[in-house]
Amino acid sequence: MKIFKGVDLQRMVARFNEQRKFIRRAGRGESIKPPAESIRDAWLSVLGITSDMLAVSDKELENYFQYSRAVDLIIACKEAAGRVSPKVWQEIEDRFFNWDAERLEG
Repeated sequence: MKIFKGVDLQRMVARFNEQRKFIRRAGRGESIKPPAESIRDAWLSVLGITSDMLAVSDKELENYFQYSRAVDLIIACKEAAGRVSPKVWQEIEDRFFNWDAERLEG
């Protein structure tokens, strides 16, 4: 599992077991103090990811929404077009889906 190289998987399992015990005991109506970390916090901590790394700026979010709308549009166009050859659509998709971040900056 190369993606988890350098990750303390035993620590992660221990934290998730704490969460599982809490959920089970809370489900039985027992009064119990919740673990110090949420499941999300445990993942971030074990993987070495900070909350700042996950922050998305308003501009990035707007770019994503614009791209998402464009993807929806091209899919609708492809479904509606009956006279466009598969080769032409492949060229359109290649140009559209193989974009680079520099084009978004402009």
